[in-house]
Amino acid sequence: MAATRSGWIGLLALVVLVGCSSPDAPVDDPQRNGAPPIAGCTYTSWDSAGFRTGATTGAMAEMVMQTAATWVMICVTEYHNATTDAIAPDAQGTSTEEDLRAAIAEAHGRGLKVLLTPHVDTYTGAWRASMTPTDAWFRSYEQFIRKYAQLARSTQCEMFCIGTELVRATQPNYDARWRAIIASIRADYNGPLTYAANWNGYPQYGIMLDEYEQITFWSALDYIGIDWYAPYGAFTDRYNRIHALSTATGVPVLLTETGCPSVEGALDRPWDYTALITAGNAASESTQRTYYDAVIHSFGKAEWCKGLFWWNWESIPSALESKQYTPRNKSAAPLVKAFYQGAV
Repeated sequence: MAATRSGWIGLLALVVLVGCSSPDAPVDDPQRNGAPPIAGCTYTSWDSAGFRTGATTGAMAEMVMQTAATWVMICVTEYHNATTDAIAPDAQGTSTEEDLRAAIAEAHGRGLKVLLTPHVDTYTGAWRASMTPTDAWFRSYEQFIRKYAQLARSTQCEMFCIGTELVRATQPNYDARWRAIIASIRADYNGPLTYAANWNGYPQYGIMLDEYEQITFWSALDYIGIDWYAPYGAFTDRYNRIHALSTATGVPVLLTETGCPSVEGALDRPWDYTALITAGNAASESTQRTYYDAVIHSFGKAEWCKGLFWWNWESIPSALESKQYTPRNKSAAPLVKAFYQGAV
């Protein structure tokens, strides 16, 4: 109970800071009434047939029922071989084209709009931001991402994401590389494009700027995408900087991922579910709901932020679902539903 009370105190302070004209808050920050235009959830699989398995258990239908989402981000993951710099599917862990097409068809059949988001992960388990962007890496990446852009076109996906959290590869000296990739993607796909930048930088590699601030190719895209996992107590400064970036570039913002594990301690480290669960922290739905509430009453209400995708609804529920990111059957889900239906 004490943790919940302190969470609401923090939320009140956040709302005051975001909504007022204090020195560190935007002076002109119109607030939205009702649902955002892009009311999304992410839908994930790390199995070659995971989406078809989810269809048999009604996973997507349950997502729509519990959240009232009108958009779904469908994620697919391929893997980087550090020895060859090749990016390729994993026979067990990457959704097949058939599986992806089935998921997109199901989403469209349920009246959802689709953001297709290909991810690249490492076989070592290291965060994708650590991948070194060599010439061979960029060549492999362009082949990888164009393949999915062509799939997005053929399945009439409403939006496409050209990359996610590739912090070392999006430094300003690679601007020409990314603009060339974006041009090649636009030859394959004519819908709106985004890139999912990390909310933070990568100090281990000397990257002190948050990724969204180091990127110089936002003007070539339709949305500034941000994967938002900032600590609960550190919203206001970054909120203001992101708003300023959107104003300076004229490109609207989209939270391509946001969320929080339902485990104690996650408000301070919402990105670090593995350590929290390994440490034996107790499950806590109120922790997750507090974080969701803060996102809704900041980015979710800002006119310049056109929507968000909650991470994540699993096609095949994980064994530790009670502590993981999913809002499925947790108190955060009805909060999202009320928000998307305009009641929050």
